Amino acid sequence: VKGIKINLFVTLHGKQNNDNQNVADRRKAVLTEQQGDYEMTIIRNTITTNRNTITSNRNTITSNRNTNTSYRNTITSNRNTITSNRNTITSNRNTITRDHATITRNLDTITRDCVMITRDLVTITRNRFSNTRNRHTMTRNRNTITRNRNTITRNQNTITRNRNTITRNRNTIRYKKS
Repeated sequence: VKGIKINLFVTLHGKQNNDNQNVADRRKAVLTEQQGDYEMTIIRNTITTNRNTITSNRNTITSNRNTNTSYRNTITSNRNTITSNRNTITSNRNTITRDHATITRNLDTITRDCVMITRDLVTITRNRFSNTRNRHTMTRNRNTITRNRNTITRNQNTITRNRNTITRNRNTIRYKKS
């Protein structure tokens, strides 16, 4: 690129005539030195920029590696969490199975209890009927006892009257004998 620029300058300005050849040569030397300084500055700036870019890229690579390490650790943690959750699910399923078995046993117990309650209710109903019959029998017996007491009272009164009659008769017999 430097040669092309110098040649263009010489073609346009340095070859106007042979008299100006020395001037052109001097211009060429100055141009070459200025162009070289300019290009060296560009190269130095480019090198500095490239070094900064390389440093930035290395920092980015380090950051990316750290991020990848963090992601890998997160993945490991997530896998451990998944394993723990699966173990918890298995434990919960086992608990549910045991609970179902317990519920089934409880339902069987409830069914047996219901049968016993039904039998007890039947017994209670029969006992109520028996109690009602016994109350009626007790009432009849009380009435019979009352009638018997009344009969006994009447009989005692009759006995008393009979005794009185016997006493009077004895007295009458005694009187007649005397």
